[in-house]
Amino acid sequence: MTVLALACWAPAIAPAAADRVVGRVTGARMALAPQSPTVFLGDGAELAERVAARARVPPIPGIVWVFHHSNPACPAPACAWPAMGQLWLQATLRVRTIEDRFVVLHELGHVFDYRQLSAADRARLAVLLRAPVWGDQQQPTIGSEKFADAYALCGLGLSLRRGWIVDEYVPRSMRQHRAVCRAITQSAN
Repeated sequence: MTVLALACWAPAIAPAAADRVVGRVTGARMALAPQSPTVFLGDGAELAERVAARARVPPIPGIVWVFHHSNPACPAPACAWPAMGQLWLQATLRVRTIEDRFVVLHELGHVFDYRQLSAADRARLAVLLRAPVWGDQQQPTIGSEKFADAYALCGLGLSLRRGWIVDEYVPRSMRQHRAVCRAITQSAN
């Protein structure tokens, strides 16, 4: 059984190092949603692109900055600053394991939530996730964490039968899990 625990929230200020990092432009394509691909920038762009290219969830339109080095404000394996479209991945994080890919997709889920979900989408997902309705990601909530976990599990194509336990999102059935994945895909349209 795999247990994933994330403490991924970071302060709402941009780290100064973000201004110094310049990366190459890369794009991730996705067949599920008819929208523009994500453009990843920063020294972690290639890692994020590899994960996003294989994901079974809609991409995030626009630019996402991905930094792949230590950040004192990010004690967890990864942190998201959704309002700024930034992910910070610890230097030790690789995407060779399914757990690492889950971490990257979880953080991308926070950015997707901030950029793509309307209040109506959040309300519909809150019912499916059995969570309180959450806001626009300015502060972490149980609902936003459940959503990010669900985005990651849906993106990896994982089923409950594989024995996954994550921090917040624990669907009661495969039917519920499939409904959540469908709702995420529909929210991008």
